[in-house]
Amino acid sequence: MPVLINSANHIATLRELGARRNAPLRAMSTMKVGGDAEYLLTPKTREDMIVALQSCHDASVPFRILGKGSNVLIPDAGVPGLVIRNSSALTGIEIQRRSVRAGASASLQRLINEAGKAGLGGIEYLYSVPGNVGGAIFMNAGRGRYFKKSIGDVVRRVEYWHKGRVRTIHRWRCRFSYRHSIFQQMEGAVILSAVLKLDRCLPEESQTRVRERMDLVKDQQDNNAPNLGTVFRSGFENLEGIQGQTDGDAMFSVRTTNWILNQGQAKSENVMALVDYARQRHASAGLKEPELEWTIW
Repeated sequence: MPVLINSANHIATLRELGARRNAPLRAMSTMKVGGDAEYLLTPKTREDMIVALQSCHDASVPFRILGKGSNVLIPDAGVPGLVIRNSSALTGIEIQRRSVRAGASASLQRLINEAGKAGLGGIEYLYSVPGNVGGAIFMNAGRGRYFKKSIGDVVRRVEYWHKGRVRTIHRWRCRFSYRHSIFQQMEGAVILSAVLKLDRCLPEESQTRVRERMDLVKDQQDNNAPNLGTVFRSGFENLEGIQGQTDGDAMFSVRTTNWILNQGQAKSENVMALVDYARQRHASAGLKEPELEWTIW
């Protein structure tokens, strides 16, 4: 792994914030694969987060944001530069009438639970997503292409850091579409918080929707082994020979179409081999290459 952080001032700042060098990332991925980060920082406060981002900006050091690790494939060779784990710095949730301001580190489950208790709902279908608010907005997480529901439907504005400044963007400029937002095109942009407008509902209605969603997931999704959820966001056809295909301990699920599972000690290279296999099968069938939903580091 190449060393990208060599600024003494920047290293000193990271150490003051509690960063660790050569930190394992495998356990932070829902697929349980990947190597080490050159430096790993878990900011404790919003201020720490912004100091870390500004320090990277000033030192021209690359950084990556890791949320719940549910949509990112981490390479076996590790990640040069700084990985910022956005798990505890921005967890606040404030509710006023139908408006909910949620920090990017807040889990979707906590957001839905607290909104439900306050008599707000409408996004319970996201309860099964092992992610946080920031990651959900970045990917415009939703129920699926055919249900036409996503978190972007309820977003009103998003606060984010980009190139040394904290900015706010309104929903109509977020360019939400299926599994897409403008933040995927803004290199170095980091979502800090968002304001959502939810529907009114009785707390017991919200609880019922959560139970129905989790029952559906239990019935349809192969969550008995580590995975990153849906592999391809579009263009995937369940061609003969894909389901059940293996490479090392990685396997295309035989139960859930378009999922890859880690059956033991799979590596990222095994997972990518299956991704490439699916692409090759589509090419051989004269089909357009399917579009990957994951982010590959």
